[in-house]
Amino acid sequence: MPPKSVAELLLAGAGGQDDPIFDPIDHEMNLTSKRAWNMMQEEAESFHRYFQNKKLKDPSFVYAVQLDVEEEMTNFFWADEKMLVDYGDFGDVVCFDTTYRLNKDWRPLVLFFGINNHKQILVFGAGFLYDNTAQSLKWILRTFIKAMSGKTPKTILSDKNAILSEVISSELPETQHRLCTWQIYQNALKHLNEVVVSSDSFSSDLCGCFLHLDEEDFVNSWKVMLDTYSLWENEWLRGVFEEREKWALPYSKHIFSADIETAFLSECSITSLKKYVKHESHILQFVKHFGRVVNDWRYKELEANYDMGQHVPRLMGDVIMLKQVREIYTPIIFKTFHQEYEISLNIVINQCIDAVSSVEYKVSTYGEVRHYTVLYSLEDDLVACSCMKFESGGILCSHALKVLDYRNIKIVPSRYILKRWTRDARA
Repeated sequence: MPPKSVAELLLAGAGGQDDPIFDPIDHEMNLTSKRAWNMMQEEAESFHRYFQNKKLKDPSFVYAVQLDVEEEMTNFFWADEKMLVDYGDFGDVVCFDTTYRLNKDWRPLVLFFGINNHKQILVFGAGFLYDNTAQSLKWILRTFIKAMSGKTPKTILSDKNAILSEVISSELPETQHRLCTWQIYQNALKHLNEVVVSSDSFSSDLCGCFLHLDEEDFVNSWKVMLDTYSLWENEWLRGVFEEREKWALPYSKHIFSADIETAFLSECSITSLKKYVKHESHILQFVKHFGRVVNDWRYKELEANYDMGQHVPRLMGDVIMLKQVREIYTPIIFKTFHQEYEISLNIVINQCIDAVSSVEYKVSTYGEVRHYTVLYSLEDDLVACSCMKFESGGILCSHALKVLDYRNIKIVPSRYILKRWTRDARA
C-alpha cells in the first residue's frame, strides 16, 4: 500500500508520519453504546501493546481500534503486509467468517478469507468484535476496505445473519452477497453433533451435498442424506433447506465464487483455531497460534509454486487445447480443466438452432436425458452454457468445450482464461 493511504487510515491526531507515536484509534466511529461483551482483565491492553510492537518491527503492519461510548477499547482489526498483497491479487471473492461470535465460550473472532490460484486458503485480515451491534459490523467492514486501499470484492460470503446481511448491503452495494456453504457446514456439524459422533460417513455425505452444481443432483443428494440418517424430522436441516436459494450452488450459478467453498470444505486447519479462541486461553496465545496457522498456509503456497516450476502435468496424447492450458493454468486448475475436457468427449450435440448472429446448441451426455443449452455467437466467438460453470467458477464447462470443438476452435479464447487461475496470477 502507498504509505499515504496507511497514514490516512490509522494516523488520527498523532501528528503525521514523522511522529514516533502511532495512534490506530478510530476517533470518527466510536460506538454510541457500551460494548456488549466483557473482556478479561488487561485483555485490551495486551492486544494494543502486542500490535504496537508489531507496528514498530514492521511499518507495513496495519491495525485499528474502535472505542465504545465510554472511550474503552472494544473492537480490533489487524492485517500484515502479506495480507494486503494477497487481497490485491485474490480479493475478488471474500468469505467474512463471523461464526466464532455465536459461541459465548469463545472470544468474538472475525476473519476475512480468500483462496489463491492453487485453491489454497489466504487470510486477508482478522479482528475481534466485543460488540454485536450493526455499528460494530459496519466499522470492521469499513476498516477492512480502507486497509485494502478501497478495493471491494466482487462477491462476499457470510454466515446467516439478518443484521450482517443489511450491513453488507449498505456498505458494499456493488458486491454480490451469498451465504457461505462452508459456514453452514460448520454449523451443521454443531447442530447435528450426535449424528457426527455416531457415523463416520455423515460429514463426507453432508459435504457432498454442498458440491453439486445441478439442482436435480443437489436435491437428490439431500434427500438421500435425510433417508440414510433418518433426519427428515430435523427442524434445523429443514430450515436450512428452505433457504437453499441463498446458499446452494445450483441457485447462485450466475455469481462468481471461485469455487471457494470447495477449498474451505477440504481445509481442516481453520477449525483448529477454535481451541485457542476459548476464554481460558491467554489472548496472546491465540494471536501467536493464529500467526503460525497463517504461516503454515503461506508455506503451502511456496511449496505449490516450487512444485509447479519443477513438474509439468503429463498428457496422454497430443491435444492442442490441453497443451495450451497446461502452460497457463496452475496444476490444480489444469486438472479441473482436464476433467471437463474428458467429459466433453462424451457430450453429444442433439440439436442446432440457427439465428442471424448466433447458434443455439442442445447438448447432453451420451446416454443421459438431461440436456443443456449452449449459445454460440458468430460475431465474436462468445460461448455461454446454461450450466454457468464459467460464470461461477471461471473455468469452461464440458458443454462449452464440446461446442468450441464442433466449431473447429482448438484453443481456449483468451477471454475465458481468468488471470486469477494462471501461473502468473501474482505478476
